[in-house]
Amino acid sequence: MNTILGYIQEIDTACLSILKNRKEIAKPFVEFLSNNPVDELVFLGSGTSCHAAMVAKPLIEDVCNLKVVTGFPTIFIDQTKKLNKASCVIGVSQSGNSSSTKKALAFSKELGVNTMLFTSNLNSFISSSTDVLINIDCGDEKAVAKTKGYQATIVTLWICALEYALTMNRIDEKVYTNYINNLEKTILNIPVIVQQSINWYNTNEKLLSNAESFMVVGCESQFGNVLEGALKLIETVRVPVAGYELEEFMHGIYNAITHESYLIYINHNSDYSERLLKLKAYLDQKTKNQFLIQSKSEYKEDYQNCLLDFINDKYFCGIEYIVPFQVICNYLPVLRGINPFISGDPNFHKSLSSKLV
Repeated sequence: MNTILGYIQEIDTACLSILKNRKEIAKPFVEFLSNNPVDELVFLGSGTSCHAAMVAKPLIEDVCNLKVVTGFPTIFIDQTKKLNKASCVIGVSQSGNSSSTKKALAFSKELGVNTMLFTSNLNSFISSSTDVLINIDCGDEKAVAKTKGYQATIVTLWICALEYALTMNRIDEKVYTNYINNLEKTILNIPVIVQQSINWYNTNEKLLSNAESFMVVGCESQFGNVLEGALKLIETVRVPVAGYELEEFMHGIYNAITHESYLIYINHNSDYSERLLKLKAYLDQKTKNQFLIQSKSEYKEDYQNCLLDFINDKYFCGIEYIVPFQVICNYLPVLRGINPFISGDPNFHKSLSSKLV
């Protein structure tokens, strides 16, 4: 029987395979961009796909020396009147079934720009809407909440960027090899992070089981994970969850904090770490239901805090900090009598035409 944990435990294998086959996987991406003028990459996706692009963005922008934009397809359509002809709009959809992503790619073609699609379903109904297909080679996931596919999508975006940067001489072989080695080291450490996250969850299961809602707070390069962590909890635990950027939280959300509030912080040792920890310390006066996800080496031991042996690479830590949320999504729904492989509303996408089902 499939479980979310089963998919989580396949993350390192799937990502290592993508890394090993990076030349072949990235070839369509590299060839197309090398032969077409491009100065901007616009990544569009719904939910998990958009969050993956947000996490991948810093490395892509830095190594490719291109402007990178991420966004949701419908907002992109509604707010875009024209595009730079040297832009390339890139859809991201693990399942290949997102109606809004298909519409955004078709819209971009009408504006006269090139398009691509990253997907694990190369025969999806979106495929005909794009110039180039790139395979997210992670296999199928039957759970409502995608886990393995999230990290696999991020790694696929990274290896495409690195291969393009190397081909275009924007990084040299030594720098390229260093990136690849650091990425591999991070992927190999994921099973350690998974087991430590399980241990943390087991320690805090009773407290977490009482939550009627959650808030997730973080910043900078981890904001994609803030939104993804919130989405995973919504999809599986099925209680109200909101994700907030650190500074935006301080501009009003604090008003809603009571002794019943549950907050999960992502603290990745950024320039804002001290500010985030100060916020948590202040809110300890109002609620005891606070959990900090952070590197074990950088914080005092506390059973509620999820302190893990992260590699904590500047670029690649994005595939580490999401793991505790993924682990919660395996255990907490079952504890509450929820089957995370069955949608809370099986008729929703069919009724709203939001996905091909």
